[in-house]
Amino acid sequence: MGEDKGTKAPILYADLLKTKVNGILPKRLLIEGEGGVGKTTLCAKIVWDWIHGAGYQDFKLVLLVLLREIKDKTIGEILKSYLPDDIMVTAMQLNKYVFSHQKDVLLVLDGLDELAGDLNSCHQIALIIMNRLFKSGKVLITSRRWRSAEIRQITELRKLYAFIAVEGFSDENLCSYVTKFFHPDTCSAEDLIRFISNNDVIRENMAPYPIYTAMLCIMWKDFDRERRIAISKLQTFSLIDEMVQFLVDHYLSKLDQTSRDKKWHVQRAEIRLHLVNIGCLAFQGLKERRLVFAEQEFKSWPGCVNAGCQVGVLTKQAPIPQRRQQRYHTHPAHSSVQFPHKLFQEYLSGIYLASLYNSNRSEYDRLMKDIICKTREFTELLYFTSAQLKEVGLDIVSHLISSKDISTPTFQMEYLRTDDDFIVDVAYESQDQTVAKALADHLSTTSSKTLEISRGMQEHTVSGHIFISNHRKVEKLFIEQPCGRTASEDLAKFICSSHTLRTVEIIMPERQAGANMHDVFYTVLAFNATSSKIETLHVDVDLSESPLASRHLAQFICKMNHLESLLLSGQYHGDFYSTSLSMAKDSFPQISNGCFSFNEEQQLNLESFIQSLTAFARKFEPGATSSTQDDGDSDMPSSSGNSPGQKGADVVETYTAHWSLYPITIFLKKNPSDSKTTSINFQHELLAEVAFRRSKAIWHDGVQVYGTSFFSRFVRGAETEAKFLQNFR
Repeated sequence: MGEDKGTKAPILYADLLKTKVNGILPKRLLIEGEGGVGKTTLCAKIVWDWIHGAGYQDFKLVLLVLLREIKDKTIGEILKSYLPDDIMVTAMQLNKYVFSHQKDVLLVLDGLDELAGDLNSCHQIALIIMNRLFKSGKVLITSRRWRSAEIRQITELRKLYAFIAVEGFSDENLCSYVTKFFHPDTCSAEDLIRFISNNDVIRENMAPYPIYTAMLCIMWKDFDRERRIAISKLQTFSLIDEMVQFLVDHYLSKLDQTSRDKKWHVQRAEIRLHLVNIGCLAFQGLKERRLVFAEQEFKSWPGCVNAGCQVGVLTKQAPIPQRRQQRYHTHPAHSSVQFPHKLFQEYLSGIYLASLYNSNRSEYDRLMKDIICKTREFTELLYFTSAQLKEVGLDIVSHLISSKDISTPTFQMEYLRTDDDFIVDVAYESQDQTVAKALADHLSTTSSKTLEISRGMQEHTVSGHIFISNHRKVEKLFIEQPCGRTASEDLAKFICSSHTLRTVEIIMPERQAGANMHDVFYTVLAFNATSSKIETLHVDVDLSESPLASRHLAQFICKMNHLESLLLSGQYHGDFYSTSLSMAKDSFPQISNGCFSFNEEQQLNLESFIQSLTAFARKFEPGATSSTQDDGDSDMPSSSGNSPGQKGADVVETYTAHWSLYPITIFLKKNPSDSKTTSINFQHELLAEVAFRRSKAIWHDGVQVYGTSFFSRFVRGAETEAKFLQNFR
């Protein structure tokens, strides 16, 4: 929940009207969220609970108002339309009651972004939203964020309103929904959940929205293995295109037609034409902020309404005339037609706009000019339009780039978004390399040769930047935003394949869930490290609980042939240090050439780097200790007494041996559970004790050995674990 001070706090549904903002209970609540996130469902839940006595019983009336349908109606007129015709009460009387009992009424106004007209008008609903009427009553409003900005920009209203974000499904909600949908088919449910979790764009931009999740479940259930594989490759909002095509094919299948039939292809083309024509009226509705149409508005396109309803992109509702209308009016009322959701309206509008590019270029240019001036309102429309044809995608991106150079009046700024990240998003939806190159050329001339994956950047935008990266001469890469699997993998591939990239900084040291790159990021880095051209690497992350990622990061660092400067901070699992030291001798040829620094200190030789890395390990691993070692050069074990940190009563003997470059200390200890068994604890002089403390225990010839698998990899000349142990007996 947002307050005037910009703070945020989670809020439970049950506490929606009970949470104080700045010490008081707000009279106005603005529920913000993108299309399909569940705002309308929330409103329906509130009314349902009130009707069934499950909540909101402090109010004598909870009135749900669909703002897309009200036009200029008063509250009394809206309420009157909900009542049976035989209740003899006028709209004026109802209006008077509501305003005379404001504290007893909760107004739920759904869809501010769908409200036609200006908020500064004199219509009753607008006056309520602007807090000029119904000041003592409680009002809850829902809106997409672009329209709620009109309220945020007014200081008085910003202080009055509580801003609440609906974030949609959590991971737990998603798993629960999918599992219930497929019950008892757990295999399909697990496959879909895995697909969603591994696809960053769908996981972040679609899975939280119930409407998209429902689409995915319906398609996944109907698709065979081949089509499931195809849909799993989707990375953009093209999912809704797949959904519409699925609805078309599903409708045709009910007519007992398949793709092998000639008639199937003919009818598919006819439906496509109907969808384009529906898109014409859909676009007109978007401009007027309308989702509901009279059936007669489609009369210019015979058959469109029936086709749209049969496919599922339209719904038709027959009117229920009041008795007075039935008595005195001979002409039947027209049915209303609407889209099941605004996203369908935006998608079909995109199809229509793209069709104009080749059929009526002058009309296309005229409409696009207006759209570019209101990019915040038409974001999804631009996504869907860009995805239709590469020529259209290129044209839209070109328009957006050109608009950056045009001076925009202050009053229009709230409707306009032309920042580079937004243009990247639109280009990404096109999925065309020609579009990607055009945008890359623009960024190369207007921006620095630096790519920043900054805090708060959405996965869709990250993927978009990677999409165009092959056409950009990026020399510096800064990563501050944790990424999911797909973006992490793509970023790692870019790091290792770029011929121009020389500096990489990965800064995300927070110790909390989701505050790091996916493990696949480090795996791909390790696998492709030798291809990297990076000269400067700065890493500040927390991998203390990630042994695999720690090992792979160490491998990446040791395999980089061009690395000249390594700046390391943060915390790492013990496997990072063990892997680094085990690979160090055969790595870093730069050191012998005098071209390598670690944490801003020039490294003269391999031994100095090992000492520096050891000092770093001790500094950043709390509780790490080093043992006192014998400085002799003999390869035979020699007695050196007890080591600091070991309890003397448990220690039988302590030995120090030198194997290759590295001295090793062992402690022979009695096993508390079996006095006949000896426990061997290895501790390396140049490693923090934590590296061994986290090693898994294994058994060898009746002896419990800590860290032997580590040393069998680490010690030079020890071909087998058994041979290594034999040298200490």
